[in-house]
Amino acid sequence: QDIGDAETGEDRGRMICADVGARWCEEMDVMIPGGNYAWPEKECHFCYPIDPPEDPEVCDEPSVSPGEEVFPIYWYTEWAGDQSVTGGHVYRGSAFPDYYGDYFWTDWKIRDNSGLNRLRENEDGTWTNYKIDLCDASMCGEELESEHAPMAFSFGVDQDLEHYILESENDNPTIPGGVIYKIVTAPESKKNQ
Repeated sequence: QDIGDAETGEDRGRMICADVGARWCEEMDVMIPGGNYAWPEKECHFCYPIDPPEDPEVCDEPSVSPGEEVFPIYWYTEWAGDQSVTGGHVYRGSAFPDYYGDYFWTDWKIRDNSGLNRLRENEDGTWTNYKIDLCDASMCGEELESEHAPMAFSFGVDQDLEHYILESENDNPTIPGGVIYKIVTAPESKKNQ
């Protein structure tokens, strides 16, 4: 749940849900009371069940489920090697002023394809996804390059509203060995190189 803009209170209470798909795609939705997210008739914008998944049919028919039909603000397919969306939080910290109000998310298999992402709402109400570069040699130095685990389980926020990501080398969250990373900017010495 978004705590809203610190000065105006705009978007306070808004909830963004990262919805794990059944077979074909993952989606993010802005939750509204009584909203109809068209499950099980649709997965993202496509008719369900999706078969064959390589050629899905867009559902033009309105959902027959009760409530106002709500469409995803963003979606992506699982066929690029991704597994399931891992939702985060709306950024309200101060370390990244350019990301203020953006929704952080990733895929469970963060290392494979999806990386770290942020969704930004545009003035017209549409949303745009932006990739966030993870620790590569140009930002962190070769000694720390790609020093993050391959599985992303969750996000967290501290008292300063800065973001953390919980990752693991194991695909089973009950196996010890997870690590928590704070999302930070590149060191000044590595910027603009």
